[in-house]
Amino acid sequence: MNIGLAYTVKHVWEGLTLRPMSVGDGNFNGYGDAFRHCYGSCLTAKYCGNSCAFILGWGNEVMAPDEWFSDSPMDICNNAKGRQVSSSGLDCATGCLDLLYGGGLRVDNKAGAPRPREIVEEDMLRHAEENR
Repeated sequence: MNIGLAYTVKHVWEGLTLRPMSVGDGNFNGYGDAFRHCYGSCLTAKYCGNSCAFILGWGNEVMAPDEWFSDSPMDICNNAKGRQVSSSGLDCATGCLDLLYGGGLRVDNKAGAPRPREIVEEDMLRHAEENR
């Protein structure tokens, strides 16, 4: 992997996936966390391919072994869903929101609730406009 690609992938995970996660709950292993992993993995797959996204997703989980049993199984599942969205040709935000609101993402902590989809979509559009 070249440095430019590595920087782009880092930007995807740190920039694009943190701000628009206004899905709402903020809970550990909650709806926002599930969406963030789907969306980030999908964007990574679009930038560098499914194999690259798989390796980076697993690497991210293995690098934090103390958290393995508490959140990695959910994260790995939702990373895979993101790669599937990328392969489907759908836009990452739309595909992952469809999965989230349709019950297709793994959410281990259902204590909160996601914000209404319309609000989340508006926030993501506003963020995209602000960062052009």
